[in-house]
Formats: sequence, C-alpha cells, structure tokens
Amino acid sequence: MRLASARARGRVGGRRPKLTAGQAALAQQLYDTRDKTVQQIADLFGVPRSTVYGHLKGDTVPRRPKKTLDRAQPGQGRSSVCHGRPTGPGAWVAGVIWSA
Repeated sequence: MRLASARARGRVGGRRPKLTAGQAALAQQLYDTRDKTVQQIADLFGVPRSTVYGHLKGDTVPRRPKKTLDRAQPGQGRSSVCHGRPTGPGAWVAGVIWSA
C-alpha cells in the first residue's frame, strides 16, 4: 500500500547512483578508448573501482578466465610424491636416488 502511494506521488525506491548519466558516459568513453585505466577513472570521480565497473556496459568489460591448477604429472620432469616416496625421473630425497 505504501509503495503504491509513493509511486503515485512519483517516488521510486533504491539508492541513487554515484555517477550521473554524463559521468557514466564519460567513464565508458575513457574505458573504450583505453585512455585511462579503471583505477584512474575511479580516482577522477572519487569512487571505488567497483562502482566504475558497475556503470560500464557488461559486454565491454573482459572477463579473465579462471586459473586452472597446474598439477604435476609423473614423467614430466617435476617431482611428485606417491605413498611417501618421490616419483618421476631423477626423484631423490636427502641425496638418495629412489629407483622405481
């Protein structure tokens, strides 16, 4: 009931954006032309980087792929441990070379 009467008076809910439409357009232009970094744009408007990212168009912000763990594979020159004994070519502990 209150929400309906507030809307009837022309009120809208939510927090006001930190950047105006003009500032957001300028931030987008600076970002697209690679003139400034996101940190420099944020410093220019006195807001955190997350606010700048929130105002940038979603299709222009590249996402970095998730890093995958580089797991050591036996026989690739990296030592790994199996059942308490090192494995792989040239595996040694305290000067003792283990033979498989």
